[in-house]
Amino acid sequence: MKNKIILVIVAALILLLCVGGLIPCGIKFIFGIPCPTCGITRAYLSLFKGDIGSAFLYHPLFWALPAAFIGAGLANKKAVKQAILVSCGILFIAVYIIRMITLFPDVPPMDFSHNAILIWIIERIF
Repeated sequence: MKNKIILVIVAALILLLCVGGLIPCGIKFIFGIPCPTCGITRAYLSLFKGDIGSAFLYHPLFWALPAAFIGAGLANKKAVKQAILVSCGILFIAVYIIRMITLFPDVPPMDFSHNAILIWIIERIF
């Protein structure tokens, strides 16, 4: 139980740092491309403001993370917990591929970051 509490506290701190803009998305910061959860923080901020439409635009699966963790937490069998979490992961990857095909590289949050570290390194080498 103590480990779960620590995990929740750490996750909440990371979320607060992301929302505050102190920690950028690591994948986008390094590689310049969005990650499968790109836009989810903005989706939750929109949801908390009561703007459900914008929440779905920022990330259409913002609702899936809490649903998956609640479902996995309530499941009695390890196999069921794993099935729920794996299904959620597959759903996120499928939606990521669709968003990359339809929105990348011009539509935020699925836009390309020209300020990424890898881009900076490549520009200096070549």
